[in-house]
Amino acid sequence: AAAARCAAAGAGVAGRSSSRSFVAVALPLDDEDEEASCMLLEDYRGTRKAVRPAMDGPRSEVWHFSGLTLAAGALVCVGFLLLFSQDTWQLARVGERPPTVQGLDETSMVPVHEFYMYRAAPDGELNKFSFGDMDAANMDGAIWYLMNEVVTMYTEGTRCPRKFDISKIHRFKVQTKATTPLAQQGMDFGTRFAYDKGRCMGRCFANNMCTSEADCEEQYQRYGYVVGCNNFGDRYPFPDMDTALTGGIWFSVPLGGRCDGTPTGDADCTWTYQDPGEVTLEELEDLSPGQDNCCSGHCTDFWENQFDAGANHDRISQALDLFERKYPALPRDLPPAPCNFKRERWYEKDHWPRRDPWAPPPAPEPGPSEIELTLKALDGAPLG
Repeated sequence: AAAARCAAAGAGVAGRSSSRSFVAVALPLDDEDEEASCMLLEDYRGTRKAVRPAMDGPRSEVWHFSGLTLAAGALVCVGFLLLFSQDTWQLARVGERPPTVQGLDETSMVPVHEFYMYRAAPDGELNKFSFGDMDAANMDGAIWYLMNEVVTMYTEGTRCPRKFDISKIHRFKVQTKATTPLAQQGMDFGTRFAYDKGRCMGRCFANNMCTSEADCEEQYQRYGYVVGCNNFGDRYPFPDMDTALTGGIWFSVPLGGRCDGTPTGDADCTWTYQDPGEVTLEELEDLSPGQDNCCSGHCTDFWENQFDAGANHDRISQALDLFERKYPALPRDLPPAPCNFKRERWYEKDHWPRRDPWAPPPAPEPGPSEIELTLKALDGAPLG
């Protein structure tokens, strides 16, 4: 009976999501609680998660997992759940969503925005990782990142090898749509979270001080998996100082909001993308040959005068022109994204502590030395 009800519930979920594939797994662990024994393993565009369907209604609880590999056929205890894998699945922290915010499951009635995003990346990154759970930028933001952190040591001298072996700029034509709860706050974009190797680190400020993954989870549960942004001019969360490219914008794109076609504004369908090309850093740097910045036998003057507004405007224009020459059938540029995030509405009270997630753990307190231990052992011992 449990298996039949689980299969029926799974068919209902799968029927509402034609682009997703599910494996229904019935686990009769508790005869008095059949719902607890039914799990669906979902594979959507390479993103895997477990779904516990509601046995008596249309709503499902979603349990995300990523990280620890399950062997085929393994039984794994996670919290109060036992998951069965018929394939190799990725598992990490499993957590139940809180009650759905009113309007989160509604298709929003706000406009769809279409614009270009850029991501500086090492060669082959997108062959290893699907686009999502990453940060990106407009061209101004990408150029600032490159000249501030990738090709120089924070503007102080040449960095070689390049940071993270970055060698390309990818361009994506992105469509975004806000969820209803976000639109009700007068915003098309949420806060920009920082991602590191697919993990959301929260908002990261200067000196790597971040608010943690729990910040991401709470806000995504509240607003859905919305695209985040920050204007350089707002100086929040980072860069938190004036920069030479005041028009810079950085974005965060959560994989949980990526879908096909045109985004609907549902909690799990806030953005889509196409991949219309890439240029290499060497192609860009060859536009200005010289000796100012040399790495691995390749020299350029492309990054000269980093604090000069005119030079930075020329850098941006040259990069856009290079994309246009390589991809003449595509627009050179698209209208900019309306990055209208308002942190005072998003965070009425910001209770999140800031910590450095990359900092090494503190060294243990030194214990007593051998001499101290010997003296302590001899203390009070009889002589002779």
